[in-house]
Formats: sequence, structure tokens, C-alpha cells
Amino acid sequence: MIPIQQETLVLAITVENAVSRLKRVIESRNISINEEHDYLFNGWIENGEFSISRKIKAPQNFLPLVKGSIEETSSGAIIFVQYKLFQSTRFFLIFWSFITALIFLFFLIVINQYVYALLSLSLGLFNYVIAWLSFRQQIKKTRTLIHQVLLEN
Repeated sequence: MIPIQQETLVLAITVENAVSRLKRVIESRNISINEEHDYLFNGWIENGEFSISRKIKAPQNFLPLVKGSIEETSSGAIIFVQYKLFQSTRFFLIFWSFITALIFLFFLIVINQYVYALLSLSLGLFNYVIAWLSFRQQIKKTRTLIHQVLLEN
């Protein structure tokens, strides 16, 4: 029910090289504010795991939180990536889906107003579809940046 996407990247570079490429573009929580650098992501990377999000200038409610791990293989590195909504966005999506479902049931069962029941159900579904499409759009932007960083020559 909650939008989520996973992917696996197989790279012909070492784990150290992959970590180095990611560290160059992640503004860590340990960076001083005075340091001038154009980072692409906020977050952290340590011990082969990372949690990042794309740096943005304007609010994006459906920006994905990217969590992943980097493991060594015989021919390079494999990266397991998971894109999911931030916890607050997940909460509001669940909350409003629940509220519109309750309104639907209220109009359907208690008041027997089928038009209003269908309207509330439609609004709930519309809200969910917009959330899913917006999340997919933000994943596409974030995924493109991650691929550019990791697949650069």
C-alpha cells in the first residue's frame, strides 16, 4: 500500500571506489556549515551502508529517502538500493487514506448516500494516485543522479 521501490546495481568498480564516489556528493551531518561544496545529497554513508536524500531548494513532499548497502563481489561491487517515502509523508498518506475510507463507510452504511460514498472513495483514491505518481517522479530524478555518480568514468 505504501509506495516503495528497490533496485540492485552491479558495478565493475571496487567497494572503496563506490563509497568514495558517493562520499563526494553527500553532505554529511558532520560537515561544517562554512564549507563550500555543491553536494547532490544529504545523508550519511558508513560501514558499507548509506541513507541519503536528494538536496532540494523547494519543498518536495514525495522526495524519496534512499537507503542502501554496498557489498563486495568477485568482479566489483553490488549495491542494494531502496527508495521509500519519509516517515512523516508515509504517516499522512496512511492517515488520509484511513480518514477517506471511514468517510466512505459512513456515507455508505450509516447514511446510505451512495453518491457521497463514491465521492469520498474517489477522493481517497485520487490522493493515493497523486502521491504514487509524485513519488515515482521524484524517484526518477534521484535515481538518475545516483546512476550518474556511480557509473561515471
